[in-house]
Amino acid sequence: MKLQIRYGSDLHEICLANKHDQFHVQDLLEQIEKDLQVPISNQSLMFKGQRVDQQATTTNLNDLYIFNNSKLILTGTQQQQVQNKDCCLDHEPKKHELSSIPPTGFTPEPNKNYE
Repeated sequence: MKLQIRYGSDLHEICLANKHDQFHVQDLLEQIEKDLQVPISNQSLMFKGQRVDQQATTTNLNDLYIFNNSKLILTGTQQQQVQNKDCCLDHEPKKHELSSIPPTGFTPEPNKNYE
C-alpha cells in the first residue's frame, strides 16, 4: 500500500508492505517514524478531518477508509539530537563564570529609598 503524507510543505510517499495486505494504524505510525524521523508520540495524523493517530493501534486502515494512494496530513516535530548535559564538564557553567557576568537592568543606589 502506498500513501501520500503531506508534512509541512513536502509530500512524501510511505510504502507499507506485508504478506496479508492488512495494515493497522500502528504499522503506519511506525513507518512514518522510520521514514520521516517523527516520533510516534509527536505525530498528529489527519485523514478527512479525523485524527488517525488517536484511533486504536489495532484498527485496520481499511476500516478508516484509508486505501492505496490516500492522502494524509502529518503535523509534529522531528526528533532532535539532544546532547546529554551530564556527558562532560564543558556543559556545566562554572560558578566563577556566573559571578563574572555583569548585572543588567536597574541597579539601586545605596542609602536611597524607593517607593
